[in-house]
Amino acid sequence: MRNFILILFILGGTISVQAQTNVSSGPVTGTWKKSNSPYKINGQIYVPKDSTLRIEAGVKVEFQGAYMLHVYGSLQALGKIGDSVVFTPLNKTAGWQGIHIHKNKVGADSNLFRWSKFEYVKYFNYNVINLVPQAHGALHCDSINNIRITNSVFNKNSSNSSCGIKFWLATGSIENCNFTDNYCTDSRGNSGTSAVGSCITGYNSKLIILNCEFTKNISEIPGSLSDSTSGLSQGPIVVGDGITIIKNCTFTKNRATRASCISLALSPAASVSIEKCNFVNNYSSTFTAVYLGGSIPNNTNISIKECQFRNNITGYIYSNPTSLDCRFSNSAVEINASQFLTENGYRAIAMRKINMNNCRISGSDSLAISLNKISGSQIKNCIISNNGLALDVTDNGSVIIVGCIIANNGTNNKSASLSKGGLFMSYSGNYMIYNSIIQNNYNRNGMANLLGGFGGTTCQALNNSIVQGGTDSAKLLFVSGNMTFNNKSNVINDTVQFVKPPGGVGPAHYNPNNDFHIKNTCTYTYPGLNAGLNIFTDAYSGITINNANTTDLDGNPRIRCGTVDIGPYELEGSKQSVSIDTEPTDQSICPKTVATIAPSTCGAGLGYQWNYFF
Repeated sequence: MRNFILILFILGGTISVQAQTNVSSGPVTGTWKKSNSPYKINGQIYVPKDSTLRIEAGVKVEFQGAYMLHVYGSLQALGKIGDSVVFTPLNKTAGWQGIHIHKNKVGADSNLFRWSKFEYVKYFNYNVINLVPQAHGALHCDSINNIRITNSVFNKNSSNSSCGIKFWLATGSIENCNFTDNYCTDSRGNSGTSAVGSCITGYNSKLIILNCEFTKNISEIPGSLSDSTSGLSQGPIVVGDGITIIKNCTFTKNRATRASCISLALSPAASVSIEKCNFVNNYSSTFTAVYLGGSIPNNTNISIKECQFRNNITGYIYSNPTSLDCRFSNSAVEINASQFLTENGYRAIAMRKINMNNCRISGSDSLAISLNKISGSQIKNCIISNNGLALDVTDNGSVIIVGCIIANNGTNNKSASLSKGGLFMSYSGNYMIYNSIIQNNYNRNGMANLLGGFGGTTCQALNNSIVQGGTDSAKLLFVSGNMTFNNKSNVINDTVQFVKPPGGVGPAHYNPNNDFHIKNTCTYTYPGLNAGLNIFTDAYSGITINNANTTDLDGNPRIRCGTVDIGPYELEGSKQSVSIDTEPTDQSICPKTVATIAPSTCGAGLGYQWNYFF
């Protein structure tokens, strides 16, 4: 009986032996099936030209050493939900060297990766061509079109460039992918080193990156002092030239020196669109979350729309990091409907030229927006509140501010810097303010709504705006005297009542529940109602602003009742008082008697109800 039981045990063990396929160096084609998995790679392998390798769902491709898969034909990894294709090494410490797709004319979906996982790639190559490191991580797409990567994971890959995916003169899309714990580093740690792109890089390529998550990816150069001062290491996405669309992506807890999330270095005619992305809790030791750096020339198209920047911080090594940074651009960066909620970050935006519409900026310790040198910036329909300083324009810079609320910026700390408060307009820059609300901004010397300094300041235009304290509250810092206002008209000295204003001044009183909608009740008459300018040409810059056919911060028509309201919101359509045109003297009417009522204001969405009693 004992012998019989032993035989059954041995037979059971024989039956349960898992199938596997050993793959030697050389060409690979055909179909790799789950039933023959894992495929153990024992040398350098390649897909020949005009050939295809298809890998079924559930296949594990295990590299037994530091080998690479080269593709000269086409490669399709066809995983499915819950049954991915996995590329991994036997030895996770030694790693493998990724997949290199070489220049080849193939059709759409010839190179396709869906529900695939790439992990523990370790490939370092310090050869440099045109200042671009030649290393790559999991995928290198070289001079080829129609690359498609969907629902895939890139985890714990390491390289000195492009740990996840590298596009070189290529076209492709990356959708619904996850990039986690990838590590871009150059351990040589000298002034000539760099670590570029912990997840994706694109050079002269056309990329679409949709619905992806980037979490805890790191770019750094250990032991390099130059990295801390020049910002050579760059975060998850690095783009140079070409056309790039980044949409519905999330960046969380990534770390790098120069740019913790996205770094751009573009040439004329390049185009980058960043839309509906969230940047939360990322860390840059030198610059910013998104770095629009290098030398971005004219005709470059950069658009940032409906994004949120929240609590992105810095190590203060340079003391100039931001959520968004562009220091050398002559092209205006378009920023629309975005939020910069930095919560104790140093500053939100540093630019030379910007067109900013329908945005909110709150919680920066120092600056909300810093602009300098290049003329033509516009800030429209924005709320800038509870920062150390709302706006700093210096070095011959100029800006047109239209329809904004600038409130509760600065400090009440008597030992704080004088450079706190609302608008700091210094040197010989040019400043034009229209249809805006400026109030409750303070520094250690008291009210600081409009500030100037460094040799005197002239505000070229201040029209149809509500300024707490009026122009008499304007102050010059560091010099004596008063600010000069040219073309000053319709300046209302008042303090606007908001629905739920902050409890105090500065970033410490930032609260996401603050509501800067303007009170519009029967007991409060807003002085900015129908008091703005519909269309005007700025006398100094020659720029014409036309509010027709635009929307306010809530998306409502910008002009109602024929005239724009002061501030970022149009109030008509909200609660208003009602007057009765025909009313019996005894406050009552008989049955079948007609009485008429009329609103005291015009606008859409007005409704009234007649109550009657017996």
